[in-house]
Amino acid sequence: MEAAEAHAYADARTRIIELVRDLEDDRLNTRVPSCPDWRVRDVLAHIVGLTTDVLAGNVESYGTGPWTERQVEERRDLGVDQLIKEWEDNADRWDRLLVEQPGFLPHVTTADLVTHEHDIRGALGAPAARDADGIRIGIKTYVSGLRMRMEELPPLRVEAKGWRDFMVGKGDPAASVAAEPFELFRALGGRRTKQQVLAYDWDGDPTPYLERWVGGGAFEWPAADLLE
Repeated sequence: MEAAEAHAYADARTRIIELVRDLEDDRLNTRVPSCPDWRVRDVLAHIVGLTTDVLAGNVESYGTGPWTERQVEERRDLGVDQLIKEWEDNADRWDRLLVEQPGFLPHVTTADLVTHEHDIRGALGAPAARDADGIRIGIKTYVSGLRMRMEELPPLRVEAKGWRDFMVGKGDPAASVAAEPFELFRALGGRRTKQQVLAYDWDGDPTPYLERWVGGGAFEWPAADLLE
């Protein structure tokens, strides 16, 4: 399975590089609505810096705010060509690592990269790749987070329409929610407001599930609706 994640990661890397390589500075400085403290170049700095940190074993604070902000600050003065070169220089080692190290790393980093791909696409008004393999990998990864956050709640069935269902909890579902795969991916990754998630196809009371939809330090509800 990890080979699939490595392939999906590499595909997303290629798409992002093609998307940002020739952007003018004003486009690179576009604010990213789903990461409101960052510009497009900052998101790129983070996803590049993540690979450098992980390959160097600098993972003690993995995923925390200070860890990601340092990646951005260290690359504040780098041009897009320098960021791409750093990412491409890491690519062979990184792709081998995703294949050779099972479990957490390939799933979470692929979900993170594809999430940020669509953060950038949303900021630039450049939608694409909404049915890429990384979307499905991201859904599975984020559903695992739901299971941890909702383990004390009655079972919930989560349906990615036209693809597959997931059970959050054991036993007969007390409620269900359904949305198109890309929409569900963005919602599970913290890129939809509570009102947007509430508008999905719910059967049963969504209230207790929405209280646990985001959490664990990973995501917060966005302040305004996001459409990308």
